[in-house]
Amino acid sequence: MILQILAAALLSTEATPSRPTLSGVIRTIDGEPIEGGLVFIYTARPRQGSSTTCPSCYLDCRRRARTGGNGAFEIAGVDPSLLFRVGVAADGYVASFQEDVDPTAGPISVSLTPEPALPTNPRRVLRGRVVEPHGSPVVGALIEPIG
Repeated sequence: MILQILAAALLSTEATPSRPTLSGVIRTIDGEPIEGGLVFIYTARPRQGSSTTCPSCYLDCRRRARTGGNGAFEIAGVDPSLLFRVGVAADGYVASFQEDVDPTAGPISVSLTPEPALPTNPRRVLRGRVVEPHGSPVVGALIEPIG
C-alpha cells in the first residue's frame, strides 16, 4: 500500500510542469546595466491554440520586478504554457515592450535607449498650468499639440 502511494506521488510530480522563472538583464545601448528599472508582464497568450481569456486577465499579468545593480531581474513561478508581452521601463530611458517572451527559453536581454533631450530653444517649449474656471489646478490634464 505504501509503495502504491509513493508511486502515485512520484507520477503526479512528474506530470506537473515546473513553473519557470522569467529572468533577464536590462542594459543601456552601451551595455551598462540599468539599476532600478521596472520589468512587468503586461499581457499573455497561450503558447498553442487560442483562449477566451482576455490577454491582460491571466494571473501572471501585472506581476513585476525591479532590476538590481547588475541590471538583472526575476519573476519566479510563471505559467509555462503562456508567452508574454513584457514591458520594460527606467527613468531617463524610452520604455519598450518585448513580444512573445518564452519563460522556458532562458533569460532575456533588453537594451534601452536614452530619452531624447528636451529642446533648449525657449520658442519650442510650451509652459503653463491647466486650471479650472475658479483657478484650481486640473490634475492629470492631457495636453496635445495640434498643427
